[in-house]
Amino acid sequence: MKPDLYNKDVTTRRATIGQDANGQPTETWADYLTFRAHVYAASAYQKFSASKATDFFTHRMLCDNLDIITADTAVIDGDTYRVVAVNRPPFTAQLSLDLERTE
Repeated sequence: MKPDLYNKDVTTRRATIGQDANGQPTETWADYLTFRAHVYAASAYQKFSASKATDFFTHRMLCDNLDIITADTAVIDGDTYRVVAVNRPPFTAQLSLDLERTE
């Protein structure tokens, strides 16, 4: 897909794990990447099988080949989405991501 067809501004957030003063684990989310992407609703509340789990996705996102992982979240138009799957087709400069709206 040509980048001029990207229709949304996207910010991905990534968690970092640390420890508080008592040695307890803490999780802090921070903005990681901001970019343009083509985002569209899935044709239905589709499901797919990945390893042993079955996940659902509500949207698909096409973007440039960036450092995005399934632990990330994406913020699009103020809504938060969980990155369910990251598909990196060989020999392409684009990613296809499956997203699940969380809010």
